[in-house]
Amino acid sequence: MDIKQIENIYNRLYILGDRPDWAVAQICGNDIRMIKSGLTLIAQNIEKEYPNFSARIFHLKDGLFIEYGHFNPAIFGRIHEILEALLDDYYSNLRNIWDYIHPQIVSVSKQLYLDGHYSNASCDAFIEVNDRVKKLFQKLRPGEPVPDGDSAMKTVFSSKSPMSL
Repeated sequence: MDIKQIENIYNRLYILGDRPDWAVAQICGNDIRMIKSGLTLIAQNIEKEYPNFSARIFHLKDGLFIEYGHFNPAIFGRIHEILEALLDDYYSNLRNIWDYIHPQIVSVSKQLYLDGHYSNASCDAFIEVNDRVKKLFQKLRPGEPVPDGDSAMKTVFSSKSPMSL
């Protein structure tokens, strides 16, 4: 799903529909073409993931504008609702990205990331991974000197002879 395309068309419709005279305002031909072609692209891009929305957008897009370049208010609302549902679905799934990350990484990095400290969040995540790899090395080769950083990764995850339990 091309979220930027959906946001672009959604925002364009929002701007045009936010005018006080939106229901009677004449929309220029370039805007009409841009919106229709954008809706077509969106419908094509979401066809596999959201077949019902895709079919509804394909069906509705040609009726969005009525004579003299005016919006059809009923279709405008239906298309706006579909685009909003797609955006809501995308952003609600994005918020759950932490479900796919190991709990230890979440515990050391999530709050830093959410607070906007991206560099510190990634650094702490790498430190956590490095510590876990060093513990794995100690478990598999007790008594040997424990490598750190790059050499620990290359030793434990060697392409020729990776360490295993």
